Amino acid sequence: MTIADLKATADSANEKVHDGLRAAKGVIRKRTNDLADFRDASALRVRRAPLQTVAIAVGVGLVIGFVAGCARGKNRPV
Repeated sequence: MTIADLKATADSANEKVHDGLRAAKGVIRKRTNDLADFRDASALRVRRAPLQTVAIAVGVGLVIGFVAGCARGKNRPV
């Protein structure tokens, strides 16, 4: 391999790295926008039906607590 071959390989690798970085930045930008849209939609839903939202949150909390309590109870020493 000559120095020119090594330089060409390094340039090719550099381009691929930059292409990957561009693609990653694009995905991050899209997901950030999606998350902002979800946040806005969630805030709107809470404003429209606050009691329903609280009831759902309490229900989810109870289910998670029940599942966690059952899991903990199975691992307790007798």
